[in-house]
Amino acid sequence: MKTSRKIFSILTALTLFSGALFFNPVQVVYAQEGPEDPTLTPTPTNTVAPTATKTHTPVPVSDPGFDFGISPASDERWARPGEIVNFSVQVTNRGSADTINVAVTVSDWNAWATPGSLSLAAGASASVTISLAIPDDAALGASRTVTATFTSAGDGSVTSQANLTGRAVTPTATAPIGSNRPLVVIDGYDDEVVKPGKNFDLDLTFANKGSTNASNVVITYTGTGIYPRDNGGVQVIGTLKAGKKSSKTQPMSAGYDLTGPAPVTVAVSYTDPQGTAYTETFTISLKVYGYYGSGGSYATPTGTVSPRPQLVVTGYESNLDPLQPGLTFSLHLEIENQGSADARSVAMVVGGASSAGDSVSGTPSPGGVGGAGSDLTNFAPLGSSNVVYLKDVHASQKLQTDLQLIVNVNTNPGAYPLKISFVYDDVKGNRLIDDQVITLLVYSLPQVEVSFYTSVEGLMVGQPGMLPLQVTNLGRKSAVLGTMRVSAKGAELTNNSSLVGVLDTGGYYTFDVSIVPQKAGTLPLQVSINYTDDFNKVRTITQELEVEVMDAPPEDMLGPLGPDGMPLGEVPMQASETFWQKLLRFIKGLIGLDSAAPEQAMPEVPPVEERMPVKGLGALLKG
Repeated sequence: MKTSRKIFSILTALTLFSGALFFNPVQVVYAQEGPEDPTLTPTPTNTVAPTATKTHTPVPVSDPGFDFGISPASDERWARPGEIVNFSVQVTNRGSADTINVAVTVSDWNAWATPGSLSLAAGASASVTISLAIPDDAALGASRTVTATFTSAGDGSVTSQANLTGRAVTPTATAPIGSNRPLVVIDGYDDEVVKPGKNFDLDLTFANKGSTNASNVVITYTGTGIYPRDNGGVQVIGTLKAGKKSSKTQPMSAGYDLTGPAPVTVAVSYTDPQGTAYTETFTISLKVYGYYGSGGSYATPTGTVSPRPQLVVTGYESNLDPLQPGLTFSLHLEIENQGSADARSVAMVVGGASSAGDSVSGTPSPGGVGGAGSDLTNFAPLGSSNVVYLKDVHASQKLQTDLQLIVNVNTNPGAYPLKISFVYDDVKGNRLIDDQVITLLVYSLPQVEVSFYTSVEGLMVGQPGMLPLQVTNLGRKSAVLGTMRVSAKGAELTNNSSLVGVLDTGGYYTFDVSIVPQKAGTLPLQVSINYTDDFNKVRTITQELEVEVMDAPPEDMLGPLGPDGMPLGEVPMQASETFWQKLLRFIKGLIGLDSAAPEQAMPEVPPVEERMPVKGLGALLKG
């Protein structure tokens, strides 16, 4: 018995040991981590008890939202009055939002942004053009600063501003056609007696009779029997301001064979502030003593020459502004004899005189005035020839004349010089010519028509409607148009502005505007289209259209209304079923026929476009 108990104890111990060996193995447990955390490495642990799990919470990444940058933050540019200054601002989206609004503010000059809003992906960039229109009447040096504000479109939490300054630097070159130019003339000279074979100084005074400054003034002297000394006959004044004078002394030398009056030709070339070049040519005569023998004595003067006349155009103006190809216009000229002598038998030649006849020994020329070779390529006379006789013009006399001209239909837009010559005789009968040049501006403005591409009917007070507008290019060439806007007093308009763009010849652009009239009767519509002309001046085309608006009918005249607000008519009431009708349906059910109750017949609803607000419509439908 004792032996059996020992054997049983041994077996029990072996069983307990084997259970501990097979049912409690070494366990390798790894802590539970977040997604691939490289800072944590799996560590084996020997344990019998349940192992606690280690956890890792990811750190959230902040969303940058609306964040963008602009460049440059400030800029300054110059242009002439009547022109447009364009600034380019680069916008870069540094956040996750994809929309940025642009707002432009300026005190009184017109400014706008193109485009007005941006849609940029993260990291993308785009350019915004800020335009500033300098008015025609802007003073020299006047400036305005445009504040372009860029704002995040979501919550407006991010705002950047660019300060852009536009400045007017020169007077406009396209101001109303007139005397807006310099005019340099000889205001006087020393007519001392010249001795043959001797040196002398020629003193002259030059004056700017124009309304603007003359720049780069260069004077050239030439003569017959009289020769310039020291400087080759060329002098420079530089700048001669409007209304100012400048005196010059030119060293000269007289030839030994010089006899009689000695003519000297003085040519003056200069430019205006816009760079347009002008040339004036003057002829002065010097008194000469006769030279006799070797005794050195000089005879008394053989005679003197009277000062010459000088005819100039002091102002000009067109009755049409702007001039366009094919148009007839009147050119008004103001003329003045700024010389010190009378001009006789004055003839004005439009386009320049081809000849003035011959003048021999100071006697009057038997020939007439040559105007057949005039340059009339762009401007041609109407109603009379290009030669206009002004009779005699006394010294310091002013006169006015008008010319009827037409612009050639083939003339392209631009600034064109028109030469005008004055052919006349002086008091001695010598034939003289004074040439003048004026400048005329030719535009080619777009010719467009605004109309409805279909009839507008059924507009009612308080009811929404549609205006089917169409812009058609009637010109002979394509036109680039800007924003088209529609406005009306007494109506609410939506979707009433759109960018037109390029229209080819005969092309059209359609534009639908939503309208809700507020009053009945004839409703005028104002349509405006902006564009830039050939000289970079902002212009506007305005046209007016009319539509008829009807009064809305009273609600009790319409009857029941459908979901769209249109009358549907009255719905008939379902008649009650009698006992015999119910019995008949019961019998039909017993023999297998259709025993369902009859459905109520609904009235036929006409299409929306055929529904009209007719008085008594509900009563008609009931009948």
